[in-house]
Amino acid sequence: MTPTAKNMIANWEDCATRLVYMLRIVGPGIVPRQRLDEIFNTCYARAPKDFPRLFTKNPSRQTIASDIVLLRNPKTGTIEELTYRSLRPREPIHPYALIQLAKRTKV
Repeated sequence: MTPTAKNMIANWEDCATRLVYMLRIVGPGIVPRQRLDEIFNTCYARAPKDFPRLFTKNPSRQTIASDIVLLRNPKTGTIEELTYRSLRPREPIHPYALIQLAKRTKV
C-alpha cells in the first residue's frame, strides 16, 4: 500500500482489493486468528486511510476472478500485463505461500 506500489501497479486498486478480500474471506480457514490480527493490524498501521476501505469493500465477481496485474515500467512508462500464481507446493507444507508474477500470455 505504498506510494511506489500505487505508481508501479496501474490497476493497484483492483489488485489490493482482491488480495485483502481473499485474506479476509479465506484466511480464517487457513491462518490462525492471532496471526490474521497481526497482519490486519500491521496493514492498518501502515495505511490507515486505505486499509479500512479495502477491508470492508466487497469486490465484484469480475475483480475477484481476475489475475491480471498491470505493471508500469518505471523507465519507459509502458504497461506490461502480468498474472500472479501461487507457488505453494504440497510437500513440505509451509506456513506461507509464495506469489510469483509472470508475463501473461495471450491465448
